[in-house]
Amino acid sequence: MAATTTTTTAEFAAPLTAPRPVSLPEASSFLSDGQWAVLMALMDTVAPAICMQGSDAKDQDPATIYLPSSQYSETAAALRRASSPLDHPSELLEAYLAERPSDNPLFAQVLASVLSNLPPNKKRELRYLLSILSTRPGALILTATVTPLTSLSVQERLRVLNRWRISSLWAFRSLFKSITTLGKLSFIRSSATFCPLTGFPPVPAAWVADGGFNHQYEFLQFSRGPPAAVGGGANGEAPAVEVVADLVIVGSGCGAGVVANRVAREFGPAVKVLVLEKGRHFDASHYPLSQAAGLSNLFEAGGVVEADDGSVTVTAGSTFGGGGTVNWSASLQTQDFVRKEWAQGGKLSFFEGAEFQKCLESVWEVMGCSGDKLTPNHANRVLLDGAAKLGYHAKIVPQNCGNTEHDCGYCTLGCWRGEKKGPVNGWFPEAAKNGVQFVEGIQVERVLFEQKEGKKVARGVRGVWKPRDGGETVEVIIRANKVVVSCGTLWSPIVLMNSGLK
Repeated sequence: MAATTTTTTAEFAAPLTAPRPVSLPEASSFLSDGQWAVLMALMDTVAPAICMQGSDAKDQDPATIYLPSSQYSETAAALRRASSPLDHPSELLEAYLAERPSDNPLFAQVLASVLSNLPPNKKRELRYLLSILSTRPGALILTATVTPLTSLSVQERLRVLNRWRISSLWAFRSLFKSITTLGKLSFIRSSATFCPLTGFPPVPAAWVADGGFNHQYEFLQFSRGPPAAVGGGANGEAPAVEVVADLVIVGSGCGAGVVANRVAREFGPAVKVLVLEKGRHFDASHYPLSQAAGLSNLFEAGGVVEADDGSVTVTAGSTFGGGGTVNWSASLQTQDFVRKEWAQGGKLSFFEGAEFQKCLESVWEVMGCSGDKLTPNHANRVLLDGAAKLGYHAKIVPQNCGNTEHDCGYCTLGCWRGEKKGPVNGWFPEAAKNGVQFVEGIQVERVLFEQKEGKKVARGVRGVWKPRDGGETVEVIIRANKVVVSCGTLWSPIVLMNSGLK
């Protein structure tokens, strides 16, 4: 029979001297060796290696850009000015300029991780594009030369990218944006020199083990039952695991946190609440994650969710706590014109009333939202000063840091101090103490309905759970009296549409 158990975050025998390392998610391979070679040639063009021109042109690598000594010095000087006020040794500047994606194994891992999150149609399109670029007829159409892309020098490939950039055809401009965005993001996440060059070390200078609040969560586990010959799953597969709850919440972000906390505080363990999250939980001992691991593990599709036409790129959290785990703590109350639109356009008068304002202020108080103890960084200070000189009204955006002087600078990769009062640090700990249970790694496919007095009523959800160690997936059905779908702007509509709602 299928069963459920619980697991807790492991304890450590020795004190930590740095955040616990987190691996990149396993990437699925869908490109052939030839297609991958074309893609890496494009990546080497987006972030090309730049070196000083030597005396012997015969020794020059066609995959490297060589500049005369005077132009190279000007480039290094411009790079030094851009990284001011940091004073970097020349060796660091030269190493940064000489970096090339194809020389960096981590770049390939990051790139593969991002690509594995593409939807099936995008994967097909990418395979098709890379195959065309590897042929002479295809190269003629896309690059205006009969030479396959991998046989072009980096200078020739740069001219191809520039033609795509300025093309009168939307398809080429969109292709340019997609390829360059992919290359730049992968380079920044994997570069060995980018962090020291920008003065942003992988580990905060003030980092200490057990540096702040770190609630230890338990997550339900599921196991597959034996194949069922009668009354089980299709083709003799194991039947779905069924769990019963009073309330099931799909998603673990900011909305889910408030709902779970409020219900648990009001009713306690008498009402069984289950919170479902398709991402994973990493406790504060892992934070902040590295750029590569953080964006791949904490964000939807590795941090690159792009519109079909390439016009918009969206960044969304996909981890326990959702956007509340990876945002920069900024907390804004719903603006009046939005509330008016909801109330009048959507005929929801509640949002313009005093009761909704009371709800906002209650949430504000729990999270300790304030700007009183915040010191703006240089960029924000310039914005505030500029606004004042222009006569614009501007003020510090409040942050949900529990009224503390929060200046970690790494919150988008996980708050190691535990001061950011999002769902994980602000709402779920009390909910857990009052009996709320949690599941990570479960992808909810649809809401289940039943007919009641001629109406369609939600009575649970169906999804697929994947264990953290990558074992066999388990189909799970949660039967519940109430269902809350709160899995973000990207996924809530998908779950509802998959459930037959329009």
